[in-house]
Amino acid sequence: MTDIFNRYFMNNILIRIDDLRLRNGLSKAALAKKIDVAPLTISNWYKMDTMPSLIVLDRICKIFGITIEQFFSDTELLSKSNLEDIFLYNWRLLNEKEKMVIDDILELMLRKKDKINDRCS
Repeated sequence: MTDIFNRYFMNNILIRIDDLRLRNGLSKAALAKKIDVAPLTISNWYKMDTMPSLIVLDRICKIFGITIEQFFSDTELLSKSNLEDIFLYNWRLLNEKEKMVIDDILELMLRKKDKINDRCS
């Protein structure tokens, strides 16, 4: 479970960085230059070999005019049109067993929703 959480957490950091970067028209190389890291460093983040330190995340936040607190808590940082892409990206990171668990959870949620709708009708 820890591995799933770590991948999810790391992936969400990258999604937030991408959203900020793309909305501001920056390439990964341009971002690397602005935050004073090697382009290879950013490449390693996307391979999930390493992740940005808090110091680097703070630099990223300053470039985009937000606080570290906003980076981690502001859901509005993510544009609504990216939510399906985010889901699909996360889905692709899961192994088959993890996907089966998510499918089971979704099925249970849909059954519960149907029961609630039946009661309200």
